[in-house]
Amino acid sequence: ISYFGGALMRDEDAKLAGWTRIIGYGDEEMAFKKMTMMHVLNSTIPGIPVIFYGDEIGMPGGNDPDCRRMMKFQNLTQKEQELKAEVSHLLKFRNSSMALIYGTMSWHEIAEHRLVYSRKYANEVVTVYLNKSNSNQEFEHDGLKFVLFPYTYKIFKDNS
Repeated sequence: ISYFGGALMRDEDAKLAGWTRIIGYGDEEMAFKKMTMMHVLNSTIPGIPVIFYGDEIGMPGGNDPDCRRMMKFQNLTQKEQELKAEVSHLLKFRNSSMALIYGTMSWHEIAEHRLVYSRKYANEVVTVYLNKSNSNQEFEHDGLKFVLFPYTYKIFKDNS
């Protein structure tokens, strides 16, 4: 989450940063929005979702030793509670969907700011729409037009 909010830069030595300063969120609002998007991808692509401890609540940090902070189980901030609830919802949804557990994957749109893909198993199709930009994006699903706000997503589950 520290990368998502800009508290750590991709070209920065995260290990050194963890030893020399306290690493937080950076832009907290952006960090949590992008972390949610990461969890959407993680829970809807093929394979078993892997969550490094603390990612379900958006714990900040750098590389070792800073990535091994004590886990927070209580006194979560509002943003941490919201992210935890969203991750829980996504994983429960995944567990209830044969398409997300076993389905084949098809890419429909891969662009700098937009991503659309689906998973299909038997008669179940799950389609995921991601707006990876800082502006509204219009999408269409089976004739239904809708707008996604910046760094948000929508998932459709169809049984035919």
